[in-house]
Amino acid sequence: KLKSQYSLFEMPMFKKAKEEPPVAVVQPVSTGDNHVLITLKQCDDQVLSMLDMPPPPSLSSTPFSLMDAITHPTLISPRFPLASKSDGGLASCIDIGKNSRRIFCQLIDFINSLRPVADFDISEKAAISKNVAPAFVLYTIVQYSINQQAPAHCLSLPLGQTVSRDLSLLEVPQEDSKGNVMAEMRVAELKGAVMDQLTIYTRELNLSDLEQSAIRALIVLEANYSLPEHRNALLGAARASILEALHGYLSSSYSKQESTIRFGNMMLLIGKVQQHASQVISFLQFLKDNHMPVDPILDRFLLSHSF
Repeated sequence: KLKSQYSLFEMPMFKKAKEEPPVAVVQPVSTGDNHVLITLKQCDDQVLSMLDMPPPPSLSSTPFSLMDAITHPTLISPRFPLASKSDGGLASCIDIGKNSRRIFCQLIDFINSLRPVADFDISEKAAISKNVAPAFVLYTIVQYSINQQAPAHCLSLPLGQTVSRDLSLLEVPQEDSKGNVMAEMRVAELKGAVMDQLTIYTRELNLSDLEQSAIRALIVLEANYSLPEHRNALLGAARASILEALHGYLSSSYSKQESTIRFGNMMLLIGKVQQHASQVISFLQFLKDNHMPVDPILDRFLLSHSF
């Protein structure tokens, strides 16, 4: 009923926008039709192909809101090309921030390119990006590491650096304070959880390109308590369309039992990503509460209650 209720799903697949990538429409399809998943993959490819130079210093140095960034994503990060191999050395906290910003920019481009979200108001897009950014960034890093065939004890970052399980991300403190010791323990625990639980689980699934795009879109289309009911209805209809297409894709690729298990494992993966993303936010809040450096953009847009 939802699918036929909204004419939004009958709109053309792509449209041109001034500073936004072409818009992809999530449309209802019959079982076995991969049109929706192919559309999502095209959307991913379009977003990743957007490359540019940083904004002028006068613009980038001016304080801006998350709603400003929805219109001008490069305020958050220039659209660097993603590294083809991990040759940028070991990552620092600053590197983590730069990579997270780049993926945040990618998220906003994705939001601006995927209907029904692309047609939402700027404030609604800002609410969605704030809500899903931690999970989107984490999943992107995990899947990128797998695609780059990173060793089990490492994560590969999109800008070429590597995160090692055995080496600290934190700068060596001047004094061995309780806060520094706690931070070291928490970052080690977080890295271990992501590498041992989330990355291994995702690697074992061996997701195809179409499955990766579907999971990324499902993360973005999560229901949002701060949106009006009719907007969440649209998100729900889009999710249902993707889930139907994913189920059809799996049914045509695997036996009935295998496709059912694989579908369930993908839904479990999304839950795991969201769970670990909450731990990342908790860690960033811990750093901030203990007066340790946190990337100012991530602080302002992920830890603050405002846009």
